[in-house]
Amino acid sequence: GEGSEASLTASVELLRAIPEAGVEDVRELLAQRADVNHRDENGWTAMIAAVFWGRRECMEALLRHQQLNPNTVRLRMDGTNRNGLSPLHVAARKGRHDLMPLLMSSRCNPDLPDNEGWTPLHHAAFNGMAEG
Repeated sequence: GEGSEASLTASVELLRAIPEAGVEDVRELLAQRADVNHRDENGWTAMIAAVFWGRRECMEALLRHQQLNPNTVRLRMDGTNRNGLSPLHVAARKGRHDLMPLLMSSRCNPDLPDNEGWTPLHHAAFNGMAEG
């Protein structure tokens, strides 16, 4: 139907908006029924993109959207991309330790293995050593 088409458009736009859009744009797209779990051809979700681009305010907007709509929105915090990477994996790989507490408190699974069998903890340890 028309509603689902509009929702799909908003979902695609949401994913595209994350890198540079303001948090207001993100909220507007969520109001237009963008699917928070929509995945692009690489399996990226809005949350994975928000973590990748370090857009904490977008992460918070996504989480807030779920809190405001507990019966209709189920934000999948362990949704993975094509490489089996969850938002927590991405944060660990990018060395975004500042984003990890927010993800951990949002029920991200620290023991979830990616396609290589690495957990977010493995990535964090590996990247921590690489930095030091």
